[in-house]
Amino acid sequence: MVTIRPVGNDERFEEFFRTHYGRVRRYVARRTSAGLVDDVTSAAFTVAWRKFDTVDEPSIAWVIRIASLELANVRRKELRRRGRERSWLERPAAPVAATDHEMLAAALDDLSDTDREIVRLVHWDELARGEIAEVLGISVGAVNVRYHRALSRLEARLHAHETTTTQEVPR
Repeated sequence: MVTIRPVGNDERFEEFFRTHYGRVRRYVARRTSAGLVDDVTSAAFTVAWRKFDTVDEPSIAWVIRIASLELANVRRKELRRRGRERSWLERPAAPVAATDHEMLAAALDDLSDTDREIVRLVHWDELARGEIAEVLGISVGAVNVRYHRALSRLEARLHAHETTTTQEVPR
């Protein structure tokens, strides 16, 4: 089936693509293996191109939402391929970290997928609360509550890792 697109929308989409491609690719790169980044990013923009005319105001949050759904598809396919019921993002427990960066990484690994995602959207992807609400399909109020709860849990995990590290390192 051939889609007839109004003249001018191709140029609008090209501008949209140029403006947001880098951020979407970085978003995907932080959530999947290096070998899948280009495929997932391309799939997200392919869906965005097909739906571009149906959206009043396409935004970064809109295309990141599409990318998050494409990532979910990849995860489901990977789980089926592996025949396991565990997340493909799980990693074995790392030894207690010695540096602040390693402690933060370990504490983030201890968080649930939901908590990790909201922290990443705020700090790594630098999305506004309204954009995060659009990406996650929840209200701005719910974003704020989830974010503050995630930060509390992250702080508790950091404290636990700091205490463990301090106990293991002789002074």
